[in-house]
Amino acid sequence: MNKNFLKIVTAFTLIGFSACKKSDPTPAPTPTPTPVVIPAINVYACGTEKSTNGLSDKAKYWKNGVETTLNASNSAEAYDIVVSGTDVYIAGSETSGPTTSNAKYWKNGVGTVLPGAADNGEAKKIVVNGNDVHVIGNQFGITDFPRYWKNGVAVSLTYTGSLVSANGLFVNGTDVYISGYEEQTSGIIRALYWKNGVRNYLTSASSTSSEEATDIFVVGADVYACGTEYLPNGTTKAKIWKNGIVTYITTGAGVNSAAFSIKVVGTDVYVGGYDELGGLLLAKYWKNNTSATVGVLPNESFVTDIFIFGTDVYTAGNSRATSSSINSEGIVWKNTTPTSYSNGTLRNLFVNSVFVSN
Repeated sequence: MNKNFLKIVTAFTLIGFSACKKSDPTPAPTPTPTPVVIPAINVYACGTEKSTNGLSDKAKYWKNGVETTLNASNSAEAYDIVVSGTDVYIAGSETSGPTTSNAKYWKNGVGTVLPGAADNGEAKKIVVNGNDVHVIGNQFGITDFPRYWKNGVAVSLTYTGSLVSANGLFVNGTDVYISGYEEQTSGIIRALYWKNGVRNYLTSASSTSSEEATDIFVVGADVYACGTEYLPNGTTKAKIWKNGIVTYITTGAGVNSAAFSIKVVGTDVYVGGYDELGGLLLAKYWKNNTSATVGVLPNESFVTDIFIFGTDVYTAGNSRATSSSINSEGIVWKNTTPTSYSNGTLRNLFVNSVFVSN
């Protein structure tokens, strides 16, 4: 048989087979994945830039590092910041004359002077609970005594002595807790807290050490407070009270420590303050009495406020080259990573409070 004929028949057979073969189905389009939207985290802080003469201090706050000054010409300080929805509240003080300092708070930059503390008064802590604005502070003069305002109206606190202070504030439903201290006739200062205006002492009446409760936090029926004990030998010890029972904070080799801020998340207790190492103050926070160092030697440093957001620990505070330095660097630490708010300039800046939200 002719080989060329076979090649032609084979070619036509393959062509016919190919023509009869079913075409492959069109593949289904790959669905476009829905992007995961991660909410932005906003870090707010407030503090004060100190002037050399003390007569033109600037109250400031920051949102994600962007600085805003609250006062134009008078001297002012900012101590505490909270955010409720889109509103930013800051507690502090501002002068209205050479010897008069007014307790006040700012809402979105607009100041409100609080009544009854016009003579060297200050607003130290602020809590917004629903539509209610709670503020505590102090008035200074011949006697120093605490102040508490709810929606701008002064509410009385029971106290005795001429040296009394309100330091910390927590609102739990309709209950208002305020931590502080009160001097006794013996000269011993007793740590205490007020619950709805009624005193609850944390320091025993027979104590030979003075103490103050610097902050307070409430979970259910449990009342936590932190503070500092001042021993007769001149040393200090940071401590925690839970329902009046004391736990001393574990410290290093130094003889002095202090606690300024406390937060509780679940069963975890966080405290911010300082420990002493080599004669220098070192900024730290403690989680369940285990320390994390945020300050860096040889600078002196301390933590003034602590805030927990998810699994991250934010602390606000300060660092300075030596204890006699006139310049302080305002810092917010995320876990142990610092962010300086001094913007690379040499100035006496204190960051007193931090708040984090979406």
